[in-house]
Amino acid sequence: MRFLRFTKPIVGKVEELGELSTEAEYPQFDSIAELVASAGDEAKFLGYANSRIRASVKQAVTNAINSGDKALGADKILADARAAGHDWTIASARQRGQGVTAKAQVFDDIMARVRRGEQVSQEELATLASQFGA
Repeated sequence: MRFLRFTKPIVGKVEELGELSTEAEYPQFDSIAELVASAGDEAKFLGYANSRIRASVKQAVTNAINSGDKALGADKILADARAAGHDWTIASARQRGQGVTAKAQVFDDIMARVRRGEQVSQEELATLASQFGA
């Protein structure tokens, strides 16, 4: 296991003290054995993973409903949302890269290309919009 430092300070508020911030590190596991050891045992690790998966699937279903095209109608939107939940995998959840950090990095890359005078095709922008749910 190794520890990485967050790129930005972690900020919170405390009544009467106001906003507080600190640098912090987080663990990065290099093997399943390290994950299991951190959890205490395999059953606790599976419980933890399954609770995170449940939350991720719920978010995927919510996102599918929220991004549904009203022209399809409620029944089709809800059927697609149920399918998104049923077909969820860790690989598909991670490959979309919809986090704000991933979006910001893609935006920064595009802006750097534009500043260098490079063209960004409509097809490329459409692909990115699709990837990020825009």
